[in-house]
Amino acid sequence: MTAQPVAATTADFDLKWKPESPETTQLGKFMQAVASAEKTSFKGYEDFWRWSVENKEKFWDRVWDECEIIGDKGGKVFAPGKSFQDSRFFPEAKLNFAQNLLRRYDEDTAIVFNGEGKVN
Repeated sequence: MTAQPVAATTADFDLKWKPESPETTQLGKFMQAVASAEKTSFKGYEDFWRWSVENKEKFWDRVWDECEIIGDKGGKVFAPGKSFQDSRFFPEAKLNFAQNLLRRYDEDTAIVFNGEGKVN
């Protein structure tokens, strides 16, 4: 089986929606923060996506920080495998999944369950 190429631009898709002010979205703010920290600029999402693919370690390191993940990243951000599916991100990381999911101490809903034929 031969791997199929991945579409490289949004021009390859039928765009269904675009925010009025992309720079004010969470992704837009993240792009600006990364551009500032990396002393670069992005012309738009496609440019940012390309940078993220070409700079996997930097990108995912910044995602960890931006998401304020509680835990130890370990010494390696990306460990390539024989194929991309065999690759590992943060292979040495140690974190408590529940601690990250339940870190908020407020009255908002913490867990929502939905299942066929089940009570919520």
